[in-house]
Amino acid sequence: MKTLYDRLKPEYKTLLDQEAEKFPFSTNLLMSNLKTMHFYVDLRYGDIAILINHLNLKEYNPLTIDNLFNNENTIS
Repeated sequence: MKTLYDRLKPEYKTLLDQEAEKFPFSTNLLMSNLKTMHFYVDLRYGDIAILINHLNLKEYNPLTIDNLFNNENTIS
């Protein structure tokens, strides 16, 4: 089963990598969580806040978070 990090769309991975250079503590903790979790519903509120903040997303709704990930073949 792919992790959230594996499923993260390339443009968001690139943005997070760029943010990691400026804000290593928060983004590296988030990346670590993304590399161990498989479902975005398992993310903590703090993880979602970091995603929203560092990716300049406009909303906190589940669809916004869902759209960060490639969701085809999530079980393979």
